[in-house]
Amino acid sequence: MKKTLIAILILIWNYSNAQSSYFPLTKGTTLSYAFGSEIYGGTPYENYKCEVTILENTETIDGKEYFVSESITGTNKDNQTIITSYFRYRTDGTLISKATKNSEEIVVMNTVQKVGDTYSSQNNGITKVIDLSATIKTPVSTYSDCLVLETNENQTITRIYYKRNIGMIATTLIKDDKEMIFIYLEKE
Repeated sequence: MKKTLIAILILIWNYSNAQSSYFPLTKGTTLSYAFGSEIYGGTPYENYKCEVTILENTETIDGKEYFVSESITGTNKDNQTIITSYFRYRTDGTLISKATKNSEEIVVMNTVQKVGDTYSSQNNGITKVIDLSATIKTPVSTYSDCLVLETNENQTITRIYYKRNIGMIATTLIKDDKEMIFIYLEKE
């Protein structure tokens, strides 16, 4: 389950970097995330970090130019997972993603969000826009007016919070009808 959640986190972060107000994209940008103590407190995960960097280079795949992101999760060089992902924009601004160079493209998000919009996820799940003005309190800040996407994959409900001009600020898991922070942005 840990690897599935980390993969979801990384894919979600990659989606969160589209070129729009909810998803700013700047080559060379690195965002650092920490794991929430509600789920991982007192376990080896308390020192886990996830850093996601938009690389300076782009890559052409099947004649289409993609931004490349690299996500590094772990505690040190001997205990890290590194995932590279690809995404691009259609001419209408819709964010498209590929988990690998050879995977199928999926529509991640439309340029303009509406509550009820749905998107396919990488693992045959469905992602749905559930809120456009949510508030979430993380260990480092309280964010208001957030976009919230909810994904239900393999009987795991995940909510992803995005803040305008920042990107993804938190991912939560719904467990036993309680929303708990899985990861959160450490600093802007």
